[in-house]
Parts: sequence; C-alpha cells; structure tokens
Amino acid sequence: MRLKHLAFNPEQKNGDNLIEIRNPDAVTVFAIEAIRLVDHFAFRDRTQNPKEANLHAIAKTPWYASYYDPDDLYFLERTLLIGERKT
Repeated sequence: MRLKHLAFNPEQKNGDNLIEIRNPDAVTVFAIEAIRLVDHFAFRDRTQNPKEANLHAIAKTPWYASYYDPDDLYFLERTLLIGERKT
C-alpha cells in the first residue's frame, strides 16, 4: 500500500490523500464496503420522502430485474462481484 499526498498549499492542511492498494483481497473488501455505503445512503435518502419510497417492495417489476439487464449498471456490479467461477 502506498500513500500519496496530492494537494498543494493551502489544501495540504486539509489532509487530502490518495491510497493505492495492491492486494486484491483488500481491494475487494474496500469495493464491497463502498457499494454497501452507497446503497445505505441511497436508502436513507429515499426514506426521507416516504411518498416516493417503495418500502414494501411492491413494484411492477421485481427488485432484482435490473441486476440481470445487461444495459444496467447493477448488472455490471453483479458480474464484477461474482468474479470468475473457480472449480
């Protein structure tokens, strides 16, 4: 892991840093946590306006349909997280 300081004065006082992680297992953990946090805050945002939120999972299409649509980013997320099958 390497740490690089990218900012110049006065931003250096803010502690702006970039971390490079080369261990594939550590990268996977950080990626999964990032997706979890995005999903968490998206849910919190939707619950702020209950009229727009679908908290009861009643929808015209199943919630998982976008994960199987090749044109959707959730499809890419699913295939990247699954990875190659090891036999």
